[in-house]
Amino acid sequence: ASRAPSKEGFDAAREWRTWYDEARERSGGSLSNWRRAISRYQSEVLDRYEQEADRYFLRLLDTLEGDPEALFQELSEALARETVPAIRRRALQRLGDLAREGSERAINLLRARLSVSTDYDEDAAVAIQQLGRTGEPALLPAITPYLEKNQHPNMRQAAVAALSGFKDPSAVDAVLALLRDVSN
Repeated sequence: ASRAPSKEGFDAAREWRTWYDEARERSGGSLSNWRRAISRYQSEVLDRYEQEADRYFLRLLDTLEGDPEALFQELSEALARETVPAIRRRALQRLGDLAREGSERAINLLRARLSVSTDYDEDAAVAIQQLGRTGEPALLPAITPYLEKNQHPNMRQAAVAALSGFKDPSAVDAVLALLRDVSN
């Protein structure tokens, strides 16, 4: 059996070739298969980490439910510092729940997540959907700009989904204008 390379590398080309051939054999004959297997494994590990982090965050939020100030503080901090997408989504969803209950503070935190970019922004897309769940006509001006042609298709889709929760006729008008715009 060959040895793995030291920090300095292999002593001879033959050692490298032996190590390479063994690595290739372990990977089913192709280093690209090996890379794909490693990539799949890394994705699985990251997915498990994200799911576990989300479970713990959900428990934390449930624990803070009786203390609105601490709950808002944790949600704000999660959006400001957290890099795990599932936790960011969970924080935005909890803010959406609070916004539907009439919390102006939650609505303001959601509105603060709306980006001015025309690129896709997952936080903004989730915030748009959560604002739409309130059905508050006063929030239509915050959502309808995401229907414009220059917006990323996923942002437009989030806006349409958000507007579907409104009973206000101007929400229907905004979607109809989008449909006319798309057909032209």
